[in-house]
Amino acid sequence: MWPCWPRPWPSSSPHGIRVNAISPGWIRTAEDTTTPEQVAKYARLRPRIPLGQAGVPADIARVALFLLSDAWSGYITGQNIAVDGGLSLHNWLDE
Repeated sequence: MWPCWPRPWPSSSPHGIRVNAISPGWIRTAEDTTTPEQVAKYARLRPRIPLGQAGVPADIARVALFLLSDAWSGYITGQNIAVDGGLSLHNWLDE
């Protein structure tokens, strides 16, 4: 989807409309992180994340607030921002 989505909106920039996307990585949202399923998932994914931990919903919220601010991101448009602790750098073909 990423290569296609900015194309329909090039004429919106004169109207001050900025189009960006946030691509979250592994965001820990489970209430109970001690279930066998969550422990197994954490053990499998954690080594692949350069920052060494899963994200939390607040990580995504901070990027959304940044993108909503004209003062902080008024000159940013057509971008896909990965909020994944570096997980997107992992080559899944190495497995």
